[in-house]
Amino acid sequence: MSKSLSHPVKRFFLFLALLVVACQDAPTTGPDVSSPQFDISEARFDDGNPDFFFSSPLAAAPSPADPEFDEGASNGALVPYVRICETDGAESTAGCTLDVTGDVTGSASGLEMSYDRVTELYQVNFGTGQLLVDREYRIEVWGVAFTTDTQREALLDVVFADDHPLLAGRPRWLFGWRDIDNAPSTASCDGTEEFCLVNYGQTIPVKVRIEDFVFCPVSRNCAVQFVAAGEDANLEAILDESEAASSVQLFVPGQDGTDFAIAFEPCSPQEKAAAQGFSALPTFGPCLKTVTPPSPTPITLSDPATISYCLEVDEDAIAAELAGGHDQLELVGVHHFSTAGSEDGSIVNVEAWPEVSPSCDEPTSGGLPSTQSPSAFIALAQAAGRRFLSLFAPEPLMALDLGGGGEGFKLDSFFMLALPTKFEYEFPGDGLQRGVAGNDFTLRAKATDLDGNPVWGARVDWSAIDSPGGDATVSTSPVPTGIDGISEVLVQLSATGGDNVFHATGLGIADDREVGCTVLGGVAGAAACNGPRGTFDPFHPDGSALPDGVQVIPEGTRLPFVVFGCAPGSGTPTAVDGTLEPGEWDCALTTTFPVNLSGGSAVDATLYWMNDDTHFHLAVSVPGSERRNGLRIDWDNGGDAPAGTLAGDSYPAAREAGDDVWEFEPGVGAADKFIDERCSDSSQAGCGTDDTEVFGGMDTEAAFDNTKGGVTVYEMSHPLSTDDVCGDRQVRRGCGDLLDKDIDLSVAAPDMVGFFLTLRLGSGAQGNTQWPAFLEYLKVTIQ
Repeated sequence: MSKSLSHPVKRFFLFLALLVVACQDAPTTGPDVSSPQFDISEARFDDGNPDFFFSSPLAAAPSPADPEFDEGASNGALVPYVRICETDGAESTAGCTLDVTGDVTGSASGLEMSYDRVTELYQVNFGTGQLLVDREYRIEVWGVAFTTDTQREALLDVVFADDHPLLAGRPRWLFGWRDIDNAPSTASCDGTEEFCLVNYGQTIPVKVRIEDFVFCPVSRNCAVQFVAAGEDANLEAILDESEAASSVQLFVPGQDGTDFAIAFEPCSPQEKAAAQGFSALPTFGPCLKTVTPPSPTPITLSDPATISYCLEVDEDAIAAELAGGHDQLELVGVHHFSTAGSEDGSIVNVEAWPEVSPSCDEPTSGGLPSTQSPSAFIALAQAAGRRFLSLFAPEPLMALDLGGGGEGFKLDSFFMLALPTKFEYEFPGDGLQRGVAGNDFTLRAKATDLDGNPVWGARVDWSAIDSPGGDATVSTSPVPTGIDGISEVLVQLSATGGDNVFHATGLGIADDREVGCTVLGGVAGAAACNGPRGTFDPFHPDGSALPDGVQVIPEGTRLPFVVFGCAPGSGTPTAVDGTLEPGEWDCALTTTFPVNLSGGSAVDATLYWMNDDTHFHLAVSVPGSERRNGLRIDWDNGGDAPAGTLAGDSYPAAREAGDDVWEFEPGVGAADKFIDERCSDSSQAGCGTDDTEVFGGMDTEAAFDNTKGGVTVYEMSHPLSTDDVCGDRQVRRGCGDLLDKDIDLSVAAPDMVGFFLTLRLGSGAQGNTQWPAFLEYLKVTIQ
């Protein structure tokens, strides 16, 4: 059915026109006015483009009296084309049932319209002699030329987004249309008719008015024009007040081979979200995009085009989103999010673009003219130590994408400010850690800029790559870095002991490998993952690398973490030095026990114990840093616990000749002793003979420190088994019945043994603690 006028005055004109038509003789060859139906799409109709008008003779001439008319806003920098279709009058692009442009005009690409600066109208003469009198036709006006149905379908896929409610889903390069039918006369139409009657056989002028914002008639923030060979083009996109600048310019210098149409505008909210969601780099400010139609041949720029932030740039707004504030601004650069080659128009890679000199001048089409001189931007850039700029490299140009082939008509190409970012460990050695098998474990990856300063807002993905039991897990939700540059995640180690491998990744975040990176698209390369590179290096945006080219951000970069999952009680300390380093005793079994201090006071100490394949390790941590007098460990080598005693329980047992003893006294050092026959029945806590007195070895390693953090720490380590035996009858104490018998612990997994400790923390008996008690042993299982 025919369109309704978008304003009451238009409906009044329609009523008058219908009265006139009713009084005229019916056309002898035309159809009945009630069937078939016809359509018109332009500014004066509800769903027509508000910046496009037909003029006489196909409609009433546009004038300032039309509500959608913008004085001084005629866009004369386009090259529109008229195309002809057979039509059934449907109220959409589907009303073009058969494109007959080549047959009826002699040009498969349509009739090129020219601009009259006096009338502010585009015009081309259309000879209608090839039209068939028993058919109805649609006159379409396109912003570009094309020749094939495939190209037409591709252009119809470029539609207004949902944030343009008036035109949502309508094609953007098809500005409007008018349905016609045959009549013996050629009286001008006023736009209110159901269809326009044309005398098939005569030449009629097709005239249209196209205003600046034909590509964004609702948001009024874009620029569109035809870039003619040899002529400069400077398009200006108008930004929202919430953005970091008021406008951005796209300058294409005049050169050969640049006859193409282009639009430059802010991204839709959905497109901006897609750009921000594609790369893990933190992004800032507005998202800009270019939209171009397909070209029969690839377009090449010999002189690169530039994007320039030419008016006031809100440095404070951007600096507020940077961990390094204003000092980090100079490292922010424009990044290109390309859709070239994508079947569905989605982003397929991201590139860092080098800086060039700004090009800021009066726009040549669309948008609002710049009100500040270019020097205002240059002064700002110098003050900030950088420029917000981008470069379109001299490469085949399809939608200003890198890429091409037949996919260049996937039109959108996005640009955003981003901060080049790389991975590093928070602390040396974080790549190799240990934790308890089956338990939760915290990993922290750090994102930094070129100078090693933290990057805030980088989006880090975590994944479990490998684990002994295949059951290690980590959340798949990205974890952004905080103002300290840290992304922290809780992983669960495999319940099976062994190495668990996790990766921190982020598309666009580099790593420190020297070789092995690939660029997006899977092209293998030997370049380091964070430079330097032979072309533009995103980590040297000041131009210290070669400035002529773009850097495709590598994919497959990662920060690897290997966490050895140990069974509880199975592990190795980093060093026996009296210091409890972070994570060092995470694999140990622990318990607390009360200890006596000089003067009768008491505190709770913590005992740690674990073993690896060769050694048993203990540590004791006591609050306070006053002088400490020593630690002794008495073993029940035979593991004489009553039946049913579990690991971690205590049990009584008698001393036996040959039981192992380990000692440490600050200022004296470590000792390795055994219970000889004389003291097997003694109640003296310090009884025993040094292994070295019977030609044994001193195998106890121990250390003490009370200078760090207000705690006193003992660490001790001894082999699970040695070859030491009592070997000399003639020594002072003598071996007696222990001759040639073991005098050291001799155990292996899964043996069970027991020990008690004596902690001397002051002078006299009040400073001594024996735990669990004298000759009361803590049962432990060798892992």
